[in-house]
Amino acid sequence: MGTDPLYGVPVEVLRALTGAHLTTAKRWKRTRRYPRVLGLLIRLCVEGQLGAIARQWDGWSIRGNKLVSPEGWEFTPGEIRSIPFMHAQVAAYQARQRCIQQADWIEQRFVDPAEMDAA
Repeated sequence: MGTDPLYGVPVEVLRALTGAHLTTAKRWKRTRRYPRVLGLLIRLCVEGQLGAIARQWDGWSIRGNKLVSPEGWEFTPGEIRSIPFMHAQVAAYQARQRCIQQADWIEQRFVDPAEMDAA
């Protein structure tokens, strides 16, 4: 949307977001003078830019019902909610792998994974 966050944003959208009077919204667009927070609100609510909230989220956006990374990866709310479960699953697999390797050491039949890759 250009450098002016209000560019291309209809007056009706400004009114709906802010509750401002029609005359005020028109003046903001005409003069390009508006409260700083309005620019942040437009970036967040109209453009979906999360960097308006916190710099750590620069490049991240919300498009429709998806969170989009700076690289273009898209995530649904369900995928985001599943992250703790995936972390737990990976930890369980890692713990199981450590147990298998320890058992192999105890039975003196450990095979170095690097040697298996070379074979």
